[in-house]
Amino acid sequence: MSAACDAALSALQRYLDAFNAEDLDGIISHLDENVETFCNSEKASTGRDVILPSYSADFVIHKRVKVIRPAEAKMDGDGNVRVYVGLSTQTHSLDVTYVYRIDDMKQIRHEINNVKEIV
Repeated sequence: MSAACDAALSALQRYLDAFNAEDLDGIISHLDENVETFCNSEKASTGRDVILPSYSADFVIHKRVKVIRPAEAKMDGDGNVRVYVGLSTQTHSLDVTYVYRIDDMKQIRHEINNVKEIV
């Protein structure tokens, strides 16, 4: 695995740790200001400031995430690192791809798929 892939996997762990610690400043440090979010291949939002309220709402209910499918990192054709991971919260499971820009390891894209309610 490349050094960039290793760095992205480490960055993802720090991001998840920040989420579970309800550390909004830590979350902000991982997100590019123009981060794009996609849900089931549909663009949902563009911009860090647009998605930050969703983190605050998650923190109010003390949402936590845990890894249920180990993260895998691969270089993409644009020179970025794509990290694929299966996550769960208290109520849902989901597959997420985080795309990291290599030069600063900022998340530039979130692709959220296969959201399923846990019953």
